[in-house]
Amino acid sequence: MLLAHAVAIAEARTYIAALADTATSVLSSVAYDRALIYLDSVHGDQVPALTGIPFGHPATLYQLAQQSVTDLGAYGLDPVHIELMLAYLSDAWALDHSTLEHGALVLPSWIDPMDPS
Repeated sequence: MLLAHAVAIAEARTYIAALADTATSVLSSVAYDRALIYLDSVHGDQVPALTGIPFGHPATLYQLAQQSVTDLGAYGLDPVHIELMLAYLSDAWALDHSTLEHGALVLPSWIDPMDPS
């Protein structure tokens, strides 16, 4: 693994972990952790340590996380894996910023046991 590739992975892990740390609920934190676990598994758990966790506005962290995941394509990561990681991030972001509808929290289908899909 090239140094630039290791730095790109570390940045992606750092921003996703920062989003998990700043999540507004346990469920959304778990959703970000799911994206982080997938990122690690795609790289065969051969990933560098996290760099210092940045603190900032969650929207900025989310944009940086999306960009850092997209940047992994330059190092040969399959575009399907990138899209799946971005989908996990999007689900986590939606869950983190969801609203109540008719007095109930709307959960993504992968986490809602009552959703038949």
